Order: sequence, then C-alpha cells, then structure tokens
Amino acid sequence: MMTSPVDEEGWYIWKPIKGTLIDSDYQKVEHKFGIKFPKSFVEWHKQYFFLDCSCQLIDLPVSSPNEPLQQIIDNLDYSLAEDLIEAKLYPFGDEGNDAGPLVFDGRYEVENNEYPIRVYDHDYGGDIEGLSEIIFSSFRNALHITYMN
Repeated sequence: MMTSPVDEEGWYIWKPIKGTLIDSDYQKVEHKFGIKFPKSFVEWHKQYFFLDCSCQLIDLPVSSPNEPLQQIIDNLDYSLAEDLIEAKLYPFGDEGNDAGPLVFDGRYEVENNEYPIRVYDHDYGGDIEGLSEIIFSSFRNALHITYMN
C-alpha cells in the first residue's frame, strides 16, 4: 500500500489496493450482530483495502488487508453499540468531531437497506434522545456529497 519511502517528517504516499472481500463476508458480520448493511456501503467497502478514510466531517471504517473487517466489527462490538443495535441503529463510523458514532437508522425498512444516516451522541449512553436529525439520506448520497465537495 505504501508507494514511496517515508520522508524526514514521517510521511509517505500510499494508495488503496484492490479488495478481495465478497458479500458473504459482510453477511457473516450482519448475522453475528443482527444487523443489515446498506448495499451501497458493502459495495463501497469491499472495492479496496485502505488504511485511512477520514473526510473531516465523518470517519468511515478502513479495510486493512490484514484485518479487512475488523474496524466494522469494532464499531459494532461494545456496550453502547449493543444498545443502539437493539434499537435498530447500526454503528458504522464516527462523526468527525468526536460527538459519537455514525449510525444507519434501520428502524424502518427501505429498499436495499439504504437507511438514513444519523449521529448518535455518546453522552446519552443509549437513550434515543442522543440521536441527531438525518445528516445524509443514505450512504450512497453521503459518498456523493462528501466526495463531490
């Protein structure tokens, strides 16, 4: 993934490499945690292995070739996430200012699981009052908006 030597300041150039994950890899995670990912999220995440995905507004889960699904699993495998999942709010990333996790709002069925995205304020400790308004209507639209600006 590194395409240059480390410079004197510790920086280097890197590029993503072609991913090898398949839909069933994500389905195993969905089954383990009792969730459903949007189709667009799975399609995006499995395209490449990459080690950074901070977009200032949001931090999306990386896909390391050594542990490609680990950050997705980590976003789902802690006590607050358990409470959110029970409420059909599926953590998948972080809000860029440390307010809390980004969640897919799965409380209502939508085609291809293209759930709206909200932020959950971790200070609310599982109370639904910590849920923000919709910040993106879907993951597909979040990518379009984030990468078009």
